[in-house]
Amino acid sequence: MAVAYEWVGRIFAVCIEMIAPGLAGHWLDEKFGIRGLAVLGFALGITLAIYHLLQYAKADQQPRDKSDE
Repeated sequence: MAVAYEWVGRIFAVCIEMIAPGLAGHWLDEKFGIRGLAVLGFALGITLAIYHLLQYAKADQQPRDKSDE
């Protein structure tokens, strides 16, 4: 059960990483009348999320210490 909660936290963090930069870019677009910051924000967010997913997968492949269970 603890492993499931750990993954839920990871997935939630990745979702926030994907969405927050795009929403911030959209807000800046509206505030300053600039175009394209939302797209850049979502691109940055997706890039960060993929990087962190790869880091999580890499860490999950390493053997765990028996005392962690």
